[in-house]
This record gives sequence, C-alpha cells and structure tokens, in this order.
Amino acid sequence: MILRTLIYVAFSVAVAGCSASPRGDGPQPTAPAPTPPSKPSYERQVAAAQAHLERGNSERARAIVEQAIMDAPDRPEAYLVLGLALAQQNEIEASIKQLEAARKRGSSDRQLYAVLASVYDVARRYDDAVAVYRDFLAKTPGDAEMRHELGLTLLAMQKFEEAIPELEKVTRASPKSLQAHQDLGYALLIGGRAREAVPLFEQILKATPNNHDALIFLVRAQAGSGNSNEAIVLLDELLKKDPADPQALRMRARLFLLTGRAKDAAADYERLLEKANPADAAVWLGYAGVLIALDDLDKADNALNQVRQAVKEHPLLAFRSAQVSWRRGKRAAVSTIANFARGNPTDVEAWRDAHAAAMRFNDRKLAKEAANKLRALGDM
Repeated sequence: MILRTLIYVAFSVAVAGCSASPRGDGPQPTAPAPTPPSKPSYERQVAAAQAHLERGNSERARAIVEQAIMDAPDRPEAYLVLGLALAQQNEIEASIKQLEAARKRGSSDRQLYAVLASVYDVARRYDDAVAVYRDFLAKTPGDAEMRHELGLTLLAMQKFEEAIPELEKVTRASPKSLQAHQDLGYALLIGGRAREAVPLFEQILKATPNNHDALIFLVRAQAGSGNSNEAIVLLDELLKKDPADPQALRMRARLFLLTGRAKDAAADYERLLEKANPADAAVWLGYAGVLIALDDLDKADNALNQVRQAVKEHPLLAFRSAQVSWRRGKRAAVSTIANFARGNPTDVEAWRDAHAAAMRFNDRKLAKEAANKLRALGDM
C-alpha cells in the first residue's frame, strides 16, 4: 500500500514536470506574481485633476476628484476642483453645491471665493455673491481685485450707496487703475452724483484720449450736472472724428431737444434714419419727440406709426401718443403724461410736458407738482 502510494506520487511529479518543461529538462522556478500598482495619493489625484482642468478636460477632472472625495470626504481641495469642473461645464447649481462644500470644510483658497462669487453672479444670486466677497475681505481686506468685484456686484444690484465706498477704496489702493476710476465714475453717474463723476472721466481722458466709453460717460455726466452745452461741445468733437457715430448722434439730438434746438435735433435724427434699421423704434420715438416740439403733429403721427409697426407696446410710445393727443385738445391724455413723468422722476422732458399740459387745461395741482420737480432738477 505504501509502495503504491509512493509510485503514484512519483508518477504525478513526473507528469507535472513534463507539463511544466516541454524540453524535458526538469521543473523551472515559478516567476513571482507582479506587484499591483499602488493607488495614487489624494494629493496626486487632486493635482492630476487640476492638470486636466487646465487643459479643458473637465470630464476627466471630475472622474478623478470624485474618487478623491470618496477617499478623503473631509478634505476641501477635491470639492474645489470638482466645483471648478462643473462651472466649466456650465452646471451652475451643481458647481455652487461643491464649492460651498469646500468652503464648509475650511478652504481659504482665494480661487474658491472668486469662482464661487462669480458663479453666484452668473446665477443672479447677488446677495449670496456679496456675502462671499465680504467673507473673504473680512480675512483679507487688502485684496483690491476682490473688493473691485464686490463693488461691481453691488453696482449691478443698484446699491449705489454701498458700491461707491467700495470702489473708492479700490481707487485708493490702485491709483493707476484707469478701469477702477472709470467704474467709480460710472457708479457716481448712475447713482445720482453726476457732478462728482466729471473730474474722474476728465482724468481718464487725459491718460487715454481715445477712450470712447469714457468720453460718452463724460458727456452723460456733464448733461446730468446741468451742463448740456458743454456736453454738446464734447459730442461735436466726437462727431468731427466720426460723423456717423450713432450713439453720439442720438445723444446730441436728445440734448439739442432739451436745450430748445429742436431743428438741430431733427437734423441729427434724420441723419440717423438714413442708415437706421427701419424697425429701430428708439430712433423713431426720438424723432417723433422732436416733431412734437416743432408742432408738426401729422409727421409725428407718421413716425409713431413706424414704431407701431416695429413693436406692439412701448412705454415711450404711449407717452409720445399722449403728447400728440393733448396738443389736439384731448384732456384725457394728460393723466398718461403725468403718470409717465412720475414713473421717470428725473426726465426733464416729461415734467416739462406735464407742466405745459397742466397749464393748457388749468390743472393747478399737476402744474404745481411739475414746477416743483423741474426746480429740483434745475430746470426752472
């Protein structure tokens, strides 16, 4: 029994040896099993994802950082990269979620705050954007670029009294930044402080004489300060360089109308209409206003008909139609004039027309209201 077992074992070994060695020269040593590759560290995964993101491969970056998050869910860096990748793919809400996750986990990365606030801006969640900027600036008050962005967001929210001080700090921190000065000037202009904006735009134009935007802003600031004639002179100079500049022509025509030069305004609008899109309602509405001032009501009607063909409704269309109507003796149109003026409290033309209509129909209450408004606007 023992001998049979030994013979069987010997046979088995011999067969195994033949199978392992076809040449019949005995068994060969077994090769060691390959060592499995080591898993990349969290830091390497995040770095690799960032590299893919910089090359525009956001999908690959997402895949890598999603694994990194699984490996280290309490660390912020991978959430930041994932949020950036999602922002690159225009997945706004998903991006916000991941960026806020990085912020919650203690990330103080400047890029996190800049991108998160920008994404909130894109989503028009301006209050959230402001909170992010303020959170960052509480820790890093000297960051002028982030403060500039905060000021612009506040400006977009029309919070002028908050935006202006922030932009003033930016100009003090970056005195050579013409863009910062221009943004501050614009905030002052639309925030009702046009007179303060004038020297800022003049300073910018000294440094960059061909800065078209700054020149247009200066025109608006001069007009808003009651200096219509100075504004017209600036537009005259601009139109010498480019006689067909449509923005300059529109602005000058409007200022001609407000300064009692309706015939000159008509000439500018007629130049605009030579090349204007027939459906450009704004030009026709401006031209109609000039024709009304010239008491050419039939031609004004024709201009308003052009507008009606282009657009179904327009607030200024109702106002212009009412201007024609009350001049033809229709008292009911006066309420439309008054309501338009109240809805546009700084519109000198509207209050002038309200005052004229009130005097025509002996509406003392409206006449007094309009006169007070015009005095406040420096027009009486």
